[in-house]
Amino acid sequence: MKKLPYFTLGLAGLSTLIQIFPAFQHLFQWDRTAIAEGEIWRIVTGHLSHWTPSHFAWDLIVFIILGLILEQRSRKTLILSTLTTIALSHIALSYFSEYIHYRGLSAIDTAFFAHGLLLWASHSFRSRNIASGTLSLIAFIGMILKTIIELRHPDPIFSSSLGQGINVATITHIAGLSSAILIQFRKTPTLFLNKRFQPFV
Repeated sequence: MKKLPYFTLGLAGLSTLIQIFPAFQHLFQWDRTAIAEGEIWRIVTGHLSHWTPSHFAWDLIVFIILGLILEQRSRKTLILSTLTTIALSHIALSYFSEYIHYRGLSAIDTAFFAHGLLLWASHSFRSRNIASGTLSLIAFIGMILKTIIELRHPDPIFSSSLGQGINVATITHIAGLSSAILIQFRKTPTLFLNKRFQPFV
C-alpha cells in the first residue's frame, strides 16, 4: 500500500503559499541579521522562499518528483535528510559564507538527488549489477563536479532563474551532498560490501 506523501506535498504547499504572497518571501527568507536577532524560523523557511517564479518552478518540480519517490521508501529518512540539510546549510551560510540572504529548495533538492543516486549504487552493487552501479556513481561524481564548477563560477549551469545580481549559493549544495552521504552511511557504512540490501531502516 502506497503512503500518502504528506511531508513532500506539505512542504510544496507551504513553498507555493510563500511564493504567492511577496510579503511572505521577505518574512521567511534566510536572513543573517534577522536570525541573529531571534527570528530562527528563517533557518527553515528560507528554503521555502524563492527569488523569481522561474526559480520557484524549477526548484519545486525537482523537489516534488524526488520527494514523492523517496517518501514512498521511507518518510522517516526523507524527513531526516531534509532536517540535516537545513542544519548543514545554516552552518555553512553562517560560518563559511558572506551571504546576507538566501532562498531556495536547491540544497534539499541536491540532497534528495544525491541520496537517490547513492541508493541506486548501493542496490546495484549488492545485486552484482556492476554496470548499473557504475552508472549511478558516474552520475554522483557528475553532481560533485557540477558543484565544484559552480563554486568557482557562481552562476547556475542548467538555469539562469535566480534573477539579476543573484548568485548560486553553492555552499548549500555542498551541504546537501554532505547530508546525503551522512544519511546513506549512518547505518550502512559498508555501502557496497554488505550482502543484504537495507538502504532504509
